[in-house]
Formats: sequence, structure tokens, C-alpha cells
Amino acid sequence: KIAKTNLGSGTASVAFTSGIDSTYGTYLITCENVQVATDNTQFNMQFYIGGSLADGSVYQYHHHSSHSGNGSYEAQNETQASPATQIQLMNSRGNGAGEGACGQILIIAPSDTDMFAQAHWKLSGGRDDASVNTGDGIAMYTAGVEALTGVLFKCGSGNIADGTFTLYGLAN
Repeated sequence: KIAKTNLGSGTASVAFTSGIDSTYGTYLITCENVQVATDNTQFNMQFYIGGSLADGSVYQYHHHSSHSGNGSYEAQNETQASPATQIQLMNSRGNGAGEGACGQILIIAPSDTDMFAQAHWKLSGGRDDASVNTGDGIAMYTAGVEALTGVLFKCGSGNIADGTFTLYGLAN
């Protein structure tokens, strides 16, 4: 375990700005009981590239989502023609009792400058209509081949109300 953040009250974002480097080939971030303050919002992520937050139109991602409310499968993506300013990990997050999200994000070879920085994720939790929601996908920073040095989590609107975020380095 490299770092752990326990929220006891709301915050605009949670960031790991150190601890992701060439020490490990793969990093795992676990999210436990992540609750949002605003109903029907997204749970998003951005990368730190070379120590700076990459908040421009620099991300491509594909995100799968399904929920028990109607059994439908939804997909969200941002392409090379229309890159995103952040990565949507889950949509339609609920802020009711029991609607917290949990899961994991993998960051593989963050220091490799021969490929785009990328992350893979699998999350689940309660949706804004109280149905069970899953979100999984892959994202890449495509503005260059630079080292990924950190991550930032935030909501599409409102604060992250509560939750625990833990960063692990996995042995090569």
C-alpha cells in the first residue's frame, strides 16, 4: 500500500499526485463506498502527466454501463475526432442511502513513454434511480507519449461526499 485517503466529509476532488512512478509496473486504486453529494452525476477521472494535471481535450475512452433498472447496456465513448477533458468512470451516480460505488482502477506501465498512458476500470454501485449500476472501460491520454504520474477523481457536478481511495503498487 502506497497511500490511502479516507473522506469523512465532502471534497471537490481526490488526487494521488505522488507514488505513481517507475517503481512498479502496475498500480491498483481501490474505491470503497464512494458517495456523491449531487444526484444523477458522473464519477470522473483525470491524469497527471509529467506532474501536471491534464485537463484539456486529451482523453479517449470507452465506457460500458448497465443497470438493473431496465437491463439495458449503454456505451459512452470519446474518440480521436472529439477527445474528452475527463474520463467518465460511471454515469448516473445516485446520492441516496446505500448508493455508494466500489471497485478498482488499474494503471499499467505508467512510466512507459513508448505508448499512451492508460487506465482500465471496473466499478459498481447504486444509480440515481436506486438500481444497481456497473461501469467498466479503458481510457488513454492521447496528446503524447508521456509518463502518467498521478490521478484525480471528481464528480461531473457537486462534491465527492464520502469514500475511501487506496493506491497500491503491484510487484513486477
